Order: sequence, then C-alpha cells, then structure tokens
Amino acid sequence: MLPKQKAIIIPGPEYEDDEEETTTAPLPTRDSGGRLRFGGRWDGVFIPNVTPEEMFEGGAFGGGFFV
Repeated sequence: MLPKQKAIIIPGPEYEDDEEETTTAPLPTRDSGGRLRFGGRWDGVFIPNVTPEEMFEGGAFGGGFFV
C-alpha cells in the first residue's frame, strides 16, 4: 500500500489590513512579452496572455459566450 501524500499548499499574496477595496481597478497593461499585467495586489500573481474577449474571438467555447 502506498503512503498517503500531503498536498502542497502554496501561499497566496499577503494583504495589508488597511488596504481599501475599490469598486473599479485600473485597466491592465501589456508587457513586452504580450502578457497582461495587473497592478496592486494582483501584480505578479495573475498574468494572463489574452483578455476574455480575445479568448472568445479565438474560438473558445465555440466562439461565443453561450453555445
């Protein structure tokens, strides 16, 4: 019988307690590699290479929001 493995827990970003939530965030920018860069707490954490609109235009889910 194989021993039970433990899941690796990757820590998420740390937040300051006094950091206020805003209802809108600034738009992301693209870096030299074409990846989207979000500011604030998402800097370096969430780095997609396409926007949702580009994803659907590329044919994801049949090319539309609902199939």
